[in-house]
Amino acid sequence: GRQAVKNLFATDVGCLKTLPDVYCYEAEAPKRDRGESEDDYKKRKRRWERGQHLQFPFWVTAPNPAWLTWDLGPNKPRWVVETYKKWGYQIIEEMEILGGSLPRDVQMDTEYEMEEWWDEEQYAVFRKGDQEPLIKKASPFGLPYAIKLGGNGLWDIDGKPERIMRGLLTQHREAIIERSRQYALSHVIVNQLIIPSLRVNREEFTHLRPGSGETEYVPPDVDVKPLIELEVSPAMWTMMEWQRGELARDTAPSIIAGIRQPGTSSAAESSLQLQEARMRFESVLLAAKGMFEQATSTALHIVDEVFPQGVRVYGRSPYGNDVDQLVTTENIDGAYAVEIE
Repeated sequence: GRQAVKNLFATDVGCLKTLPDVYCYEAEAPKRDRGESEDDYKKRKRRWERGQHLQFPFWVTAPNPAWLTWDLGPNKPRWVVETYKKWGYQIIEEMEILGGSLPRDVQMDTEYEMEEWWDEEQYAVFRKGDQEPLIKKASPFGLPYAIKLGGNGLWDIDGKPERIMRGLLTQHREAIIERSRQYALSHVIVNQLIIPSLRVNREEFTHLRPGSGETEYVPPDVDVKPLIELEVSPAMWTMMEWQRGELARDTAPSIIAGIRQPGTSSAAESSLQLQEARMRFESVLLAAKGMFEQATSTALHIVDEVFPQGVRVYGRSPYGNDVDQLVTTENIDGAYAVEIE
């Protein structure tokens, strides 16, 4: 979840992908085997009960938005294509578990580019360039992706993705590049001031290089001077510090971390700056909230369709009470809408 929120700030797109982890979740208590003693069965059942606290029947990931293609629009996506890379041995293992068809030319030590195609009814996995899917199955729980936009872009008449999806730093790209140039220049200046290139009037001493850690003595008649005479104005450092402060205020103000911004002289002024920062991030926070709500709703659909026997949930409520609840189709009762505070 944290990675998905980072993606919202960085790219203006956040995504959570929720799938059932069917092969790693033992929902039902083990049954006693024929010939198994009562004590051995009780021990095995206790191990299963202890493991229930650690098992989580969902596989939740935060795909990088650069891997995804979907029908971009104001409504929920109807289809998503995810592109990623997998090694041959991973493809072989996955197809053995899922029952897919494996091409004969798959090599264990070769990396392949894969594509997953999803819609509300089914999904398919392709090796890029192949015409036939490795696996194609129905998706009883619909689309597993919860994709949200942070709201920093602009829906214009052309609907270009690069204008709709604009990360927190996108609009400050030129300022960041200029800031990088200044840092590079200041690095060169500081090096020349501390370890300057030398100008020597006699050829046999042109090998002198300051900063080697060695001491070399030269005759009094040898004239050694810096190759470049630098005079650095304090205004340069002042300007760099001012630009750093402006960039910080426009992206991630220090007031968010509880640090008073330079130039702030009163608590009222700090309060105004904090409110301004909250307004700037409000759309991203609302997008993150909607993303987690949709992912939780998908999990409820998965319980309904994939785990009809129920899923046991452990945790602790905000009031300090321990939660041990079996979530089943009966107590979901078609209520998939979730609101997160």
